[in-house]
Amino acid sequence: MKRILFSLLACSAMAVSAQEAAPVEQSGIPAKLEAINGKMARVFLQKMENGTIMFQPYRSTQVIAVDASKVKSLEFFPKYDETAVTTAYEAGKFDVVLELLEPVMEEFWPYMTVENNLTKAFSALMQSYRGVGNREKANAAAQILMGSSNDELAMEGRVVLALDAINTGDFAKADELVGGIDDEVGQLFMKAATLRAKKQTKEAFQIVTQIIDEHGNNLNWMPQAEMLSAYLYLDSTIPSSTNSAANTARQVKNIYKGTHTAGEAAQFRASLGVIDKEPEPAAGEEAAEETPPADPMASVTSALSATLGTTNETESVETPVVEESKNESE
Repeated sequence: MKRILFSLLACSAMAVSAQEAAPVEQSGIPAKLEAINGKMARVFLQKMENGTIMFQPYRSTQVIAVDASKVKSLEFFPKYDETAVTTAYEAGKFDVVLELLEPVMEEFWPYMTVENNLTKAFSALMQSYRGVGNREKANAAAQILMGSSNDELAMEGRVVLALDAINTGDFAKADELVGGIDDEVGQLFMKAATLRAKKQTKEAFQIVTQIIDEHGNNLNWMPQAEMLSAYLYLDSTIPSSTNSAANTARQVKNIYKGTHTAGEAAQFRASLGVIDKEPEPAAGEEAAEETPPADPMASVTSALSATLGTTNETESVETPVVEESKNESE
């Protein structure tokens, strides 16, 4: 297959040299294709289906079909405000992310199983669909990522589908998807999420506490585990649980900036009526960087442990939301 691909590309290149004076009108998605042997080619993508990519070489109307496994990566050239997308995403303004990305990404969906320069944007699109409650679109994107050649993206798609199954009570489907997560912490997180869906709040808290205590350096799952603890506070009936939820989400938002979980935390706090404002530096001064605590997870772990113990212990670690919203500068 590789020989056929590059023989055709070579023939196309020679034909171009012989016919420089004859312009060729082409349609499709312009891209740079890199084959698995490192060879590069400018192409116009026609379509991708059943694991086959069809394209026209630059300045040729001949359509070539190759197995996607023979393509190492694709580079696309869309125009969109990447900074605006990142800013909205980190702030949990998922509706704004969709407004900016949906029109841009629509034609690239079929190619997301191949390594490319838009996978980060596609991931943000998928997580933003989740953020606004569009299950159909989020799951469709996740299903595509499940077939990605990138293991991390494939796992992200699997997690999104598993969480949706858990949240809708389809535990048989969730178990099947979770079975494909080859990670101890991931398995624990999914167990906690399942227990929460079954309204077993105390048991879910215990597992989240275990994750935080024993796997604090696992950045793949810690943001989600800590965010789950915020939801669990709201589910609980202990006094000041809303304050605990807001404070936990605040830490998630600050510690894991740039992740979809940080955006989710910002959105979560907004739903509780907490307005986060960025500090504005005085004239001629630069904004001071926030100094994280020596152990940024100490208060979360303490609060979770208190929740599993007595009510009085829990109340001792709370900070009223009203005071927080008036005084904090993030």
